Amino acid sequence: MNFGKKLIAGASERKTRLHDELGNRIDLSRLLRNGPRALITGLLRMGLDLRPATPWISYDAKNNLAKRLNKENAKALEFGSGMSTVWLASQCAHVVSVEDYQPWFEKVTKELTQRRIANVTYVYAEKESEYCTHGALQRNAPYDFILIDGSYRATCAAFAVQGVSPNGVIYLDNSDKGPGGLPGDVPLARDILRKFADFDDRKVVYYTDFAPTQLFAQQGMLILEAGSRSSQKS
Repeated sequence: MNFGKKLIAGASERKTRLHDELGNRIDLSRLLRNGPRALITGLLRMGLDLRPATPWISYDAKNNLAKRLNKENAKALEFGSGMSTVWLASQCAHVVSVEDYQPWFEKVTKELTQRRIANVTYVYAEKESEYCTHGALQRNAPYDFILIDGSYRATCAAFAVQGVSPNGVIYLDNSDKGPGGLPGDVPLARDILRKFADFDDRKVVYYTDFAPTQLFAQQGMLILEAGSRSSQKS
């Protein structure tokens, strides 16, 4: 990729930085609302290594989730940890977080300790056979929110459709990725979640949006509660 193309698109998989990898363009209101925030946090990360204590997912999706989560009793599960873990701990009664990269696990463990966060069960699971079958995941199900943002995304999606509560929601980050774009089969994960949504009468919301520190648009896929599709039509 030449310099001009890289500057405009950021990567060969996108038409421009305003498109996700499936070719969807961010709408103007979302661009104006969230683009400047992504730029500022991106510059702070690159220049000062400052990372906002928020999930690095669509700004608008995060706002939607914040309205749904209840600090008093909500239970969340996330595949893939980071500043999202810190944010979820502030929004939920209990969080189970799974990580498979040891240096990052140690870094996030230090972050949680320094912030004195006590409502997170943090799990290190290096192998795929352990990633979605750890006892902590099973014991805390069903979940009010499941975030799929780490490795083995198709395997995580298969667990999520079994582990989410009827009133719970699931978010697949980077749902615009093609085969091989991330650790795990993202297209298969999308397919699993779509079929689950159809079966359980759940509305699917797609977000082509900016995320904190990310200087390009990307897509996230939010699966809402059971019955949400029919209730929207009525």
